[in-house]
Amino acid sequence: MATFLVLQQELADRLNLDQTVTANGTRLQRWLNLIQADIASRYAFEWLFKRVYVQTIVDKTAGTVAI
Repeated sequence: MATFLVLQQELADRLNLDQTVTANGTRLQRWLNLIQADIASRYAFEWLFKRVYVQTIVDKTAGTVAI
């Protein structure tokens, strides 16, 4: 499986762009992300609909509360 960097290098080669130029690197990354989003939008891929819960605040389980 190709990594994002390998895909970026391949696209740069095919378009004859110097990816070491910051603007070109940014453009290549944006194009790859747009293509991935387009492909993902064409079919209801199961991995797009999985739910993951991330807890960002630690539960408070100790102490007292005055009301």
